Amino acid sequence: MNKLDIPLVSVVILNCNRLPDLKETIERTKDIAYNKLEIIVVDNGSNDGSVEYIQLLDDRIFKKIILNHNSGSAHGHNVGMKLAKGKYVITIDDDCFLSPKSIDIFVDYFEKYPKLAGIGCGFVNPYKGFDNDLYWSKPKISCSDHEINNSYETFVYTSASAWRKSALEEINYIDENWFYVTEDVELCFGLIANGYNTIVFDELIAFHKTSPLNRDFAVIDFNGIAGNIMLIIKYLPIFLIPIKLFAIINKVIFYSVVNMKWLYLKAFFNGLIKSVVLLKNNKRLTYRLAKKTSLTPVNLLFQR
Repeated sequence: MNKLDIPLVSVVILNCNRLPDLKETIERTKDIAYNKLEIIVVDNGSNDGSVEYIQLLDDRIFKKIILNHNSGSAHGHNVGMKLAKGKYVITIDDDCFLSPKSIDIFVDYFEKYPKLAGIGCGFVNPYKGFDNDLYWSKPKISCSDHEINNSYETFVYTSASAWRKSALEEINYIDENWFYVTEDVELCFGLIANGYNTIVFDELIAFHKTSPLNRDFAVIDFNGIAGNIMLIIKYLPIFLIPIKLFAIINKVIFYSVVNMKWLYLKAFFNGLIKSVVLLKNNKRLTYRLAKKTSLTPVNLLFQR
């Protein structure tokens, strides 16, 4: 591709109280070898000095959005993605960074496959190596045209991934009923239900430190379970909803008793209550697509 013809790509970095990690992510992002790059930094209500650091960043390189409270991952990402001017949008969490050539590969795939709307990476923890814990389905090293055009991978994590901006606009971005955890799965379900493909390639490496800063596993578990309930009710065919809910409530009751964590039951019913408004959704997955897509495995949430 001629350098003059390459599309503008926007990178959206979302931060919340992880200043040490953010500093590395910023420096690594500045080193990305791509000629038409817009960098947007969104701070989600930090109080650890992140805001002061972001405000000092060079205005010629960075666009800055400071939110006065933590409005959730879905809203934080949406704010940045809506501001983005690029044909393609890269989302990066504050404890992640991309390999220098990743954006060229993202762009090549998007330009070749017009129905491809989301591309995820293979994750490497810089301190541990390849991070299998971040995969709940098998990533792909290389694919045929047929495989790419028929891929419905739901674990394209917003922590380090690429998105087609026009497809995001078409589905009105991430549903902000999702506050934190599974909002990226919700985004994938929305794209797939609207006729797009999403895929994960582990040839595209992202470095994910899984920072312990500002990481509350009780909050993750609660929102993960509630988010799964919401995904089932919003996107699955109506006849599958009671079957899937019955399977989850059995696990919720079992692990609540075994682990003496009533948080799981609270999360289940919170998801049900929040899902009332989602029943009206008329862009559901077909049964064929529902069989090809995956929810977050709740067993992993219960076994911390």
